[in-house]
Amino acid sequence: MSKRDESSGGEQLTSDVGQRVVWNKATGAFELQSRVPHHQAPLFIPRRYTKEPAPVHQQPVRFDASLPSNVLDDLDLGDMQHAKWSLEQFRATRIQVYDQILAAASRLILLLRFVAKWRTALAVCKEHLMANQAGDAKMHLVCQEFLELAQAFKLLGEIADAREALGQCISLIRQLLLDDRDRFLKDAKREFLACIHFQEVFAGCEMLLRRQKTPPSILAHLQRQIDWLAGQAPFSVKIWTIKTNLHLKANQFPTVVSNLSLSPLTATDEFFTMAYTHALEMVGAYTQSLDAAQVFLASEHCSQSRDVSATETKLRAHAKRLESILERKRQAEQLEREGKYRDAEKCYEECLELVGHHSNNRFTAELLYRRANLVVMDMAPSMDRLIAAIQDLTLSRQLWPANQLLTLCLETAQLHLETKKLRCRMRKENEEVDVSVTHFRKRFY
Repeated sequence: MSKRDESSGGEQLTSDVGQRVVWNKATGAFELQSRVPHHQAPLFIPRRYTKEPAPVHQQPVRFDASLPSNVLDDLDLGDMQHAKWSLEQFRATRIQVYDQILAAASRLILLLRFVAKWRTALAVCKEHLMANQAGDAKMHLVCQEFLELAQAFKLLGEIADAREALGQCISLIRQLLLDDRDRFLKDAKREFLACIHFQEVFAGCEMLLRRQKTPPSILAHLQRQIDWLAGQAPFSVKIWTIKTNLHLKANQFPTVVSNLSLSPLTATDEFFTMAYTHALEMVGAYTQSLDAAQVFLASEHCSQSRDVSATETKLRAHAKRLESILERKRQAEQLEREGKYRDAEKCYEECLELVGHHSNNRFTAELLYRRANLVVMDMAPSMDRLIAAIQDLTLSRQLWPANQLLTLCLETAQLHLETKKLRCRMRKENEEVDVSVTHFRKRFY
């Protein structure tokens, strides 16, 4: 059963299952909380490219299919239809399975299968109890199950299914005239209104995101709205799709990489893979971007697909371009080690042409620095090459301020340029003196 708890800021409905629904008066919506906080964890956990592994107590709990044996199959509710299971036994097993799924690494896929079985179970249970005219105590549990099923659908962003579950709960409460029907009706209606508010906010965000040009103030407002939606539905693929689109539109590429680094959809979904590889390229992680594209192209999703989609074609072109860039860079480094500086400089130029001018990141800064450094190391560089090298080093310092050697190289290039200018001026002055002397000799001798 459940009980009221008004010790905190808003009204709360605490149940025995280890979770509670908290009504936030400020936002006007429910917030689902749990004594086991796994279901509050986001769908995407940024931890792939950290230098050190996360502590053991912070690592995600792996789903153990042996506890109980094939845990999802334990919710095969054909037995309940034949009265082999009681409602209490089903509820206890369902709570155990739900907690394990929310703690699992692959909780998104498991949760989708789980709520489908959960909904079927409640339909069978409701028909069975209605036929046997069960008492109010069992009907309380059924209503509570419908409420918690609606909350599970909301976590997935399936608001239409959540509203359907709440509608069945309200219909059952009104039909049976339970003792505490007012409390159940109040909770169900409040959750129903929260679902409507969620749908309105989601529709508004989609409309704003479809604009070609969005002012920064609108983008900031949109960011807050989408963050609220992601907090309400942390496992919703739709929410994370528009959230990723917003970050890409605002050129927040490190945020995209952080969000998608451990996403279960990155290697299986075309949109998230394309967004992830593009964001990795824009932050300068060309090797990781190529790896992510190759993993998706080698996955079962591409091998089983008969038709080649436009996104898959773009990914193949993207992977081919990255391979060319990295191969050119390796060739340039090899030529530089062999002392063939002019050939290495040409390879760096070709690599920069493949990268393009839109990629302002550390990878581009490294290419600019290496090319300019080869010019500085040349025994007799021309003045035009020195000026171009100084421009490259200046841009590279803006993109890569942590490179201490870059400052030394820039000062050396500037010194070479000043020396060149001084020699040119002295040569010009000497030529003028020679002309004057020649003219003087012709005139007086």
